[in-house]
Amino acid sequence: MEIVASPDAKAALRKATGAVAVDMESSLILRAASEAACPALALRGVADDASDRLPSELLGLVTPDGRLRKGRAAAAILRHPTVLARALKLHRATHVALAAVAEAFQSMTELVVAAEKDFR
Repeated sequence: MEIVASPDAKAALRKATGAVAVDMESSLILRAASEAACPALALRGVADDASDRLPSELLGLVTPDGRLRKGRAAAAILRHPTVLARALKLHRATHVALAAVAEAFQSMTELVVAAEKDFR
């Protein structure tokens, strides 16, 4: 798996695949669910758009399980202080995306409950 970090890389991927978004994590979850014969659905929020560039200093600051490597983060900020503003912007955008996912999940849950009541 490779992070699509630059606008040029995102444009090339769009041209090659026609994709409107890149989802790097859900395929692993959906594959495991499929192998276990478990129904699954992925709801994703988008924290960055095609024009956003992920600074190279931010790459490698998060572990595969999503935890911040605090020592590396501190070192990156000390070496490149301007990266902090970009990291904070991405952090805020991530929270907005997660809130949208939560709202969509709530709406879907309400629809499923209503459909079950109508089915009975």
